[in-house]
Amino acid sequence: MPIKEDKPRWMMRGITSEPVEAYLYGLLPPRDEVLSEIESAAAERNIPIVGPAVARILYQLAVISGAKNIFEMGSAVGYST
Repeated sequence: MPIKEDKPRWMMRGITSEPVEAYLYGLLPPRDEVLSEIESAAAERNIPIVGPAVARILYQLAVISGAKNIFEMGSAVGYST
């Protein structure tokens, strides 16, 4: 039986302090309902996914690097940031 956690798995947990993490997530736009459902389903099945803050960092890295093409291979839950 999966362990019930108080935070979604995709949250940073320990990488930053809680106030900084709350601030960062407060800057993000509201979650799309469909994405939220997929995130919840992944959490229930204990499947790791990239969350919104990490996705935003990856997006910024792609923009800064001037990437023209990006290949992302993932097959966990059909969810891609």
